Amino acid sequence: MGRRVEYILILAILTALVIPFFISSDNTKDRKKEKVFDKSGEINNFIEYEINSTKLQHTLRAKKAEEVDKKWYLNEPNITTDKIESLSSKSSILTAKKVEFHNNVVAVKVDGTIYKSNNATYNIETKTLTTPKKFTINRHVNIVSGKDLHYDSKYKITKAKDVNATFVLKKAKK
Repeated sequence: MGRRVEYILILAILTALVIPFFISSDNTKDRKKEKVFDKSGEINNFIEYEINSTKLQHTLRAKKAEEVDKKWYLNEPNITTDKIESLSSKSSILTAKKVEFHNNVVAVKVDGTIYKSNNATYNIETKTLTTPKKFTINRHVNIVSGKDLHYDSKYKITKAKDVNATFVLKKAKK
């Protein structure tokens, strides 16, 4: 009878040691699966059109896009709207309502005005372009620079801080 107690005791100790091992190994397998599925999708060389009942709202082009945690990371994105001819950069992050552009942001309006900055955010719903830091605007030979630019393409209003401008004045007609 003493031997049976020893076997039962050894079996209980082994069970107590082995079960947590299997439970912890299952958790690491699940963690590996989670890491694999963090990336939800990838698209290469695409064009997205948003059209309402009357006209084309905007076009989004990019060389590559990867979705991670419900955000799209775009390489060489370019947006075209009815007010902005082209809005591009080296990379950006697209969420449901806005696109954050990074590295060499260039926005060209339909009238030929060029906005340049290192970072910018375009709100898709309100059609506003915001640069939190330094920017430059070139319109023909006129140059404007400053920081904290807010351009509302819907109402054609531009606001900024610390603005410096160089204008070429035209001669008055006689």
